[in-house]
This record gives sequence, structure tokens and C-alpha cells, in this order.
Amino acid sequence: MRQSYNNYISYFTTIGFEKFIKFFGTLMDYAGIQKHYLVTVFIFFVFSLGVFGQTDLVRWNNHTSAPTPLVGNMTANQMVLGGGVTISDAAWSGFRVNNLHNGSSNTINYSKYIEFRVTPSAGYKIALSQFKLNYNSPNNDNGPTTLQVRYSTNSTFPSNGTLLGSPVTLTRGSNQYLTLNFPSGYEVNQTLYIRIYLYGQPSVYYTDFYIRNTTYNASTQGPTLTGTVSAALPIVQNDNAVTAENTAVNIDILDNDTYGTLSAINITQQPTNGQNITVNGLSDVTYTPNTSYIGTDSFKYTITDEKGTSSEATVNINVSAPTAPTAVADVVSVPTDLTTNINVLSNDSSGSGAYDDVIIVSNPTNGAVTVNTNNTVAYTPNSGYTGTDSFQYKVTNIHGLTSNTVTVDVNVTCNCTNNIVSGSGGAIIINSGQTYCLTSGSWSGGLTMNGGTLCVSAGATFTASYTTGAFSGNVINNGTITAFPLSTGSTHTVDILNKGSLTSAYLQNFAGGIENYGTLTVNGGLETLNGAEINNYGNLTSNSISFYDTTVNNYSNANFTVNSSVNVYSGSWDNRLDGEVYLNGSNVNFTGALDNSGYWEFERLSGLSATLNNYGHMQVHNQASNISSTTYLTNDDLLEFIDVPEIQYNGPMLTNNGTLTVTHSTSGNFKMNQSINQVFNNGKIEVSGQFEQNASGSKLVNNCHIVCKTYFLGNGDTTNNGLIHAIGTGTTSGRPDGINIEGTTSDFYNSETGFVRGVNFRNSGDIKGYGSFYFTGTTNNNSAGTFIGDSASQQILFYDTTQTGSNIFDAPGGTVTNVLRPSSMTPLDELSYNCTAPPSSAGSPPDTEEVEFLYCDPQTVNFDLDDYATPAPAVGGDPFVLLYSSIKLFEFNNSSNPTNNSTNLVISGKGTFTANTSNGEIQFIPNAGFTSGVVEAEYRISNKRSGDPITYPSPKTKITITFISIDPPAITIESGTNPVCIDDTVTLSNEIEGGVWESSNNAIATVDASGVVTGISVGTATISYTVTEETCEETVEQEINVEACASGFMITNPMTRQRIKSN
Repeated sequence: MRQSYNNYISYFTTIGFEKFIKFFGTLMDYAGIQKHYLVTVFIFFVFSLGVFGQTDLVRWNNHTSAPTPLVGNMTANQMVLGGGVTISDAAWSGFRVNNLHNGSSNTINYSKYIEFRVTPSAGYKIALSQFKLNYNSPNNDNGPTTLQVRYSTNSTFPSNGTLLGSPVTLTRGSNQYLTLNFPSGYEVNQTLYIRIYLYGQPSVYYTDFYIRNTTYNASTQGPTLTGTVSAALPIVQNDNAVTAENTAVNIDILDNDTYGTLSAINITQQPTNGQNITVNGLSDVTYTPNTSYIGTDSFKYTITDEKGTSSEATVNINVSAPTAPTAVADVVSVPTDLTTNINVLSNDSSGSGAYDDVIIVSNPTNGAVTVNTNNTVAYTPNSGYTGTDSFQYKVTNIHGLTSNTVTVDVNVTCNCTNNIVSGSGGAIIINSGQTYCLTSGSWSGGLTMNGGTLCVSAGATFTASYTTGAFSGNVINNGTITAFPLSTGSTHTVDILNKGSLTSAYLQNFAGGIENYGTLTVNGGLETLNGAEINNYGNLTSNSISFYDTTVNNYSNANFTVNSSVNVYSGSWDNRLDGEVYLNGSNVNFTGALDNSGYWEFERLSGLSATLNNYGHMQVHNQASNISSTTYLTNDDLLEFIDVPEIQYNGPMLTNNGTLTVTHSTSGNFKMNQSINQVFNNGKIEVSGQFEQNASGSKLVNNCHIVCKTYFLGNGDTTNNGLIHAIGTGTTSGRPDGINIEGTTSDFYNSETGFVRGVNFRNSGDIKGYGSFYFTGTTNNNSAGTFIGDSASQQILFYDTTQTGSNIFDAPGGTVTNVLRPSSMTPLDELSYNCTAPPSSAGSPPDTEEVEFLYCDPQTVNFDLDDYATPAPAVGGDPFVLLYSSIKLFEFNNSSNPTNNSTNLVISGKGTFTANTSNGEIQFIPNAGFTSGVVEAEYRISNKRSGDPITYPSPKTKITITFISIDPPAITIESGTNPVCIDDTVTLSNEIEGGVWESSNNAIATVDASGVVTGISVGTATISYTVTEETCEETVEQEINVEACASGFMITNPMTRQRIKSN
């Protein structure tokens, strides 16, 4: 057969992604017959996930060595040079590389390299194919030299990375094109680093190396990386987990996986020795071992995101018997005055399961600890403390097992800049920004403080033998400081925080601050200037004090003692509950504001000019006392003048709500001898001598008890609403003891509740009112006197036990009207007389109203004292204004509350009152557990007017807040059934009695006052039960179904409950 071919291409076309070529031809067989044929060749382009075969990804072709990305979804970086390598752009050659070669060494210097970087975009991967490089070794070099290309996904190139292809020997003077192939299937989903290295034989190496690019030749390409970029499937990694016998464990299998938007966790193989895996949404999974199983187990999983499903990963689990955690002791150093979180678990072992709780076994002595939610321990040293401290803890794990108990030793230190070495002699100058620390041992010498800090730790002794200059800065003492003289030559503004023992020869011209928690002793004088402040929590003793405009706070269980001269010229003192102050000077002069809630003792008080509020126990000893014309004295508890012959009360106001006594072996007089005197007694005044009111314009209001040897009213006004009892039986100042009203300007008004008692009676003044008078000795109504009852129906009752006959008095005289001598009278004394008159205050106090609130739910209560306190009326055109800064709060009927007489009153078990001294607002926040009950407190506020030196406090005024919580239980069926038949009844009840029953629809069911429900017609009615207390009410409800009852089958209907509150 003879064949003849005549072939040609007919056409080339494309259909979709298919291309094909058609060939036409003829074939002649041996018989000479021609046959035509057509051949069509189809070409299919295969691609996957949007990647159309291998392609150039990025090329470093720019003169700046910056990359030119050629595809999307990836980035590249400018060439990076290591180890002193440099490149320069040569217009005729491309990049000239300098200092890349490792000299004459035949080994690679891995610090010298050129590095290329590529990074796939998030959710993509790069399949690497080739790295291409055009390079040149100049003819004037002495080759050969070896080139290596290495790559890694770790920027530090551990183990020097992986060699790409094989080392390449460079030929001198040749231009070469190098193509290196990555291992088949090599992919990255993170940054890839590619480095070029050069090295050669000793003395035979290239000094220049050129990387060609388009600068060298338009057709020459720079370093190029080829491959494909495609969307990355999620990648999963194997996991390991541990758990204890019979204990389920949550495993975060996704922690080391890579994925996009996760849509599923797929368990492909369940564990052999555990229950089926629980998939917890898209977060983690739970593995539960079979009961009592101990050993290994495993399961497998895949994950799915928007790009597809991953390969399979295995989770291996080790199930072991539970073991307890082990705690290890810790030693830490922390700064003073700051809270430090201590990771006590850092060196501990959790045993067979995760940690559960850290438990504090013993608290620190010199600080406080709390356990944070992450099981670190927050340690806060006491303010200013430096030294050692410790606490103990133990830890539990999730299996309920507890560790051993260990100790955490804490070293609390100042942030020292200079450490003081034990020794003596020399001097220390501490400047601003410096902290000198003596942490142990002892030191003595001179000291100058120019704004820095001296820190003495517990156990250390610092002796400031002498000082120079004006002291400023801070002294923090937890050890012992001695000597420390501060003289009058300079003004000292240093702040002293003492928690140890500090002894000073003298502190003079002191305008700084003292905060004492330890023992502070001043052997000489403590003299302060304006602005000084002393807060004493420990024991403070000084030989003498001289204070100018100084604030002194003596706190609970603190002791402040002065042994010699006392001169307080201005400022304020506050002695808190259980605090003790002893001013034992031979001559005590006190001017300023004084609040005492603890124990206060004056020895030989020669002058007092103060606004004095005594809420505790105050004693004045051994000297006649002159209470000046600018003193306002309020006594709420016990004020005793002991072995004091005479009190000259020259002050304008004294309000006694407690007990005031004046005692002396031979006298003990209380004298009101100034026209401005006002004494209001709501408690008990007991005087061993004479109670004397002898000034025109003076005013005495007695609402309770005055007991004295003799009572003398020479001039002034007295209103008696209580008991005045003169118990003397002898004579005083030449007059018989008893009740003596002398002088035409003496006005004595006795109210209905007033009771006047004594041995003798003499009146040459004016007596009015009604009430009772009782005497056992001589009674004399002088001819100059008047004795007038209010009316015939409201007569004064006057009884003289020794009088006979029809006369009222032994020596009658003067004007006597509406006075009756009864046939008998029962004598009253301070034990039998019941004080019923309402209390009142001297001077011009604000008018205050009681505060009352009622709420149906516990809540924060806010109110403004402007709504309850009104300033006193103006005097002489000068108005009074409320002083918000004077607000003080007290717990009602609980004088032992340590937060009384403050702006932050804590009532145990109930909540906290806070007063805002800038705007007069008061807030009460109930404790979380206080839901129902009554809160009782009191407030006091003062007012003042321009030109008047006196501050006038109000009486204590009550605050009452009531929370009512009504919580009726569910309605119960006492008898009958629900549904109920027409004309049948069902009886409902509730544990809380006194509520009101009501039906929502009486046409369907009615209910009476006892909770008996009667079915009327078919349907549903809501029966409600409402409980009311004060203005609060709450309702519970029960649905009742009424049926015609064709069958006797009943179904109990569930109760619905609705809470309805009103206020």
C-alpha cells in the first residue's frame, strides 16, 4: 500500500477553557484511491482554586532593591543585608554587592547575606517552585567561589535554614543564569526568608559580585521567585491533653490550628476508652474518660472553614489517678505604699488537674492580702511600712485536692537610691529625688534634708546627732530614730511617717506633717506653725506643745500626752472614739475647735476659748477655769470638772445633753456672770458648790436636772422645765443654802413640768408660771419679790414642810398671786424626776427637721440638708448661713460606733451614710444583704453670721430610713381542685395573712375575703392576693379555670405569679 500525506492546519479556536486545533489531510492507498481525514486535537488547561499553573510571583528588579509583586494575595520586602553587606546600583551592571564574600575562608559566614522575603496574605498559601538569579563574577577576580541559597520560615534561621538545590561554583568572568528548584509540594502560609551566601578557597575568591537586572540588559530579569498563590485550607495540628480518673476535661484543640472563618469542628474518630466527644460550639471539646479508666486514649478531628475542610489531626489524652497540687515557698521584694500582685503559683505544681483556688491560711502582720480572680495574690503593705512581712497560703486543684501550706516571705523596701552603711561620724545630705535607706544595723552622724527621703527599716537604728538647715522631704521610720533635733532657726516642712520609735530632742518651727503609728517622743518642745497636721494612731508624748493653726487627729486606741506647758492658739483637734488625750501642763491655754469622742483630760485649764463638742468623756482637773467669751460648749456625754473650785463660764453658749459635774472639797461653783451667758441644760448638771447666775441678760433654760449645794439667781432670766434641787443645808457666801432669787432684774419662770426643791427659800425677784416648789427649811418671800402663778386654774404649788398655820411662807411679803399651798407634796429628786421637756439649744442654731424616708425596695437614698435645715434668723441685719463643712453624722442611740461624729458613718449590717461637705448632700447606700428594716442616724450642722466669732451647732436631728420588703409566697390550694366546676368551690390560701383577695372576672369566678373561690360560668379568671404594708404592696396571682364538669376528670393548672409594687 502506498501512502501519501497532505496535511495542513485548518483553524485554531477556543471554546470556554478548551482550545483545539483541526488538521486536514488525504491518504492514498495502494489502489490509488484518495481518502480524506480530519484530526481534531483538544487542549485542556487544568487549574485549581483559581491558580492557573506556575508563574512568576515577585521580582527584585528596581534600582532601589524594592520588590515588584507580579500576583495578588501576597507581599514581598525590600532586600535585607546582613553582616555589613552593602549593595549599590551600577547603571551598566545591575546591583553591585560588596562584602558578601567570607574572605579567604572555605566556610560560610552565616552573618553575611542578602535576604529576600515573601508573605502570603491572610487565608492564602504559596506553593514555591523556583528561585531564579542572573549574576556575574568579574574577570579581574581570582575565582572560583561557591554560592549557596538557603531558606527558612523562621527569621532567626535555626540550624542555618535549608539548602535550596546544591551549592554552585562560580566561574570567573562569566555571566550566569541560575535556577534552583524547591522540593516538590513545598508550601508556606507564613513569611518565607531566602538568603544568598558566598565563600571560597583561601586566597582564591571573588571580591565583587553582581546581581543582574534590567539595568544591565532590558531583557535581563532580577532575582525572581516562582510558584502559585492559592486560598489555604485550614491546617490542624496534633494535640496532647491530660486529665484525672473520672474527670472530664475541656480541650482547646483549636489553639494550635490555623483557619479562617470557622464553621465546624468534625470528630472523625471517637475515643476508645471514653465517652463520645462533646463539641462545645466552635470553641473547644470535652473529653470524658470511662468510669475508673486510667491510661491513654485518643480521638481524631478535622475543621471546616470558608475554604474547605482540613486534614485529620489526633488528640492524645493521658488519664491518670488524681494527685494533689504541690506548693513551694516564695520570697519576694515589693515597694512600700504600693499594691503588688504576686504570682505565688509560678513555682508550684497543680497536680493532676488545673488550679482551682488559692487559699490564704494566715494573713501578713504588716500588710493585707487578697486573692485575685487569676489566683495571683495582691499584697499591700501598711502605709509607710518597710521591713519584712509574711503570709501563708495553700492551693486546690479542680479535683478538690489541697496542697501543703507554704510561706511567702515579703521584703518591703523603699525605692532606694542610696544605701546607708552601718557606722558613725560624717554627715548625710539628702536632696530632692534621693532616697537614703538604712535597712539594718545602726548609723549616727549629721543630717540635712533638702527634699529627699530618709527610710529606716525595722530593726535598724538611725541617730541624727545634729541637723542643719530647713528640713523638707519625707522621713519614713519603721525602726528607731533618735536625737533628730529641729531648731527654731528655720521653718521645717518635712513629713514624718513613724511606725517604729522616734525620739526627738525638740521639734520647733514645724510646718510639716506627722503621721504616727508607733511611739513618738519629743523630749523638748513640739512647736508647730500654720498648716501643720498631726495624725496620731499610736503613742505621742511631748514635754510641751505650742500649736498655731494646727490640725490634730487622735484616732481610736491612740494616746497623745503633754507633760508640761500647753498652748494651743488656733486650729482643730479631733479625738476619736477610744482615743486618749492628756494635756497635763502646769498651765493649759486652749483656743480652737475641739471634738472629743474618746477620753480627754485637761490638767490646770486656765483658759478655754473654743467651739467644744464633747461626745465622750472629758475631765478638767485642779484649777479654777476661765471659759472665755468666745466658747461654745456642747456636752453630749460626760464632762467633769474635778477638784476645781470655780468655773467662770464667760462663754455665750453652753448646751448640756449629757452629764456636767463640778466638784471640789470646799466649793465647786459654776458661775454665769456675763450678760452673754446662755446655758441650756437637757441632761444633768451637778455642782458641789453654788450654781450662780448673776448677770442681767444672762439666760438659763433647764429641761432636766440641776443639782447643786445652793442655787443663786442674782440677775438674769431662768426658765425651769425640769428639776432644780439645792441640796445644801448650811450657808454659802453668808446666805443659807437653798434657792435664792435676788434682785429686781431676776426673772424665774417655772413651767408646768418644773419642780424646784431645797432646804431654804428666799425670793426678792420675780417668779412666774406654775409647777411645784418644795422646801424643808425657812421660806421667805421678800417684800420686794413677786410670786405670781399663771392663772387661778394654773397656780403655782408651794409646799413648806415646816410651815404651820394659813401662811404659805414663813416670812410672807411682796406680791403673791395664784400660789397655792397644798396639803402635801411628794419630793422629787434626780432619780424620781422624769425629764419630759423637749431638748433645746443655746444661741442661734439652725432650725433642723427630722428626715424620714420609706421605700418599698432597698435602694440608694440621696437628700439635701438644705431641705431640712434653715439658718437662724438674721441678727442686726446680718444673715446666718449654713456651714456644710460642719456636717457630722451619728448613729442613733449607739455612742460606741467608731464612725460617729464624721462625714462617713458606717452602720453595721445596714449600710453607710456619706455627707458631701461642699454642697450639703447626704447619701445612704444599703449593704447588699440589707433588704428590709429601719436605719436610724442623726445629723448635726452649724451656722454662722458675719462678724460673729461663734459657730452655732444645731442639736442632733434624727434621720430615719425604712425599707419594706414584701415577698408573699405563691398561692396554694387548701381544698378543692383547679379547674373548679360551676357552683363548686376551691379554697386558696397564702402564708402571709391580712391580704386582700380579688377576682379579675366575677362573671366567671368570685372570691370572698377568706380566699374561697366559687365557679360561676365556664372560662378563666385570675384570682389575686395583695399584701399591703404602709404604702407598699405586692400581688401574687393564680389562674382558676371553671368547667361545666361533664366528666369528673380534673387537671391541676399551673400558677402564674406577677409582682406589682407601688410606693
